[in-house]
This record gives sequence, structure tokens and C-alpha cells, in this order.
Amino acid sequence: MSSSWQPLFPLVAAAPMLLYMAYEDLRHLRISNRNVLFLLGIFAGCLLFLEWPELGHRIAAAACVFGLGLVLFGARLIAGGDVKMLAAAVLFVPAGSLQGFSLSLAICLGLSVALLAAVRSADLSGGAGLSKTGLPMAPSIGAGALCAPLMQHFLNGTTGLIP
Repeated sequence: MSSSWQPLFPLVAAAPMLLYMAYEDLRHLRISNRNVLFLLGIFAGCLLFLEWPELGHRIAAAACVFGLGLVLFGARLIAGGDVKMLAAAVLFVPAGSLQGFSLSLAICLGLSVALLAAVRSADLSGGAGLSKTGLPMAPSIGAGALCAPLMQHFLNGTTGLIP
């Protein structure tokens, strides 16, 4: 009953919300708890499309990311909304694409830092959330999650998106 595209369904279903959360974080430099809960609701609605081993791996990965995020939050390196969104976003990444997610997230964060530095130095923000201190991480988290299967494809050097 399982197809090779089945693990991607939750990610496709979450794409609009991930993009909306990125937009909101860029505008207000804030990740709303309501949006994170909505994202978790989307995942709950997708549970029927996942088989147990895949589901178990995703939940374990999200728990690990949440724990690491709490450590980073305690060290004041990232904000609480970032921790919650990151853990919720990992639920949508196929278990075989977690390495691709990590690399995609790192690349997106690096590009965000460079772009934000350029915008702030040229004062191109126009009064948006970019003029505040801090880094809006939701765009990088969303892009990292959405690009994870493709990045994993390149890392594996295989022809399929799901290993």
C-alpha cells in the first residue's frame, strides 16, 4: 500500500503554512504559537499517510531537535518560536531526508545571514521586521524543510527522492 511518494505527502500539505510562517516572521520577527499549533494540526491530519516506522523516526527526530533547541534557547542563541517551529517542521521531513534537511537549513541560514547583513548595511528594510535586531529563522526553516528531499537526493546520488 505504501508508495515511494507517500512520505512526502505531509511536507506537501504543510508547504503553504511553512511559507506563511516565513512571511510572518519576516514581517514581525515573531513565530506565532497559533501557527505552530496549526502546523501540528496539519501533521495530525497526515498521520493516516504514514506507516509506523516512518512515523516513529519522525517523532524521535522532532524530540531530539526540540531538546537541542531548548539547549540553544537556554544559551540565548535562538528564540523560543524558532525552537517550536524547527521541531514541528522536522515532523514533515521524511526520515530518510534528515541529513538533507540539516544541510538545506545550514545553507539557507547562511544565505539569510548574508542577505540580512546586506539589507541592514544598505538600510533597504523600509521599516519591515528586517530593521529589528535578530534573525528571522522561519524562512530558513521552511525552505530547509521544503528542500530536504531534493538535497538528500543530491547527497545520495540516487535517482529517487526517497531512499
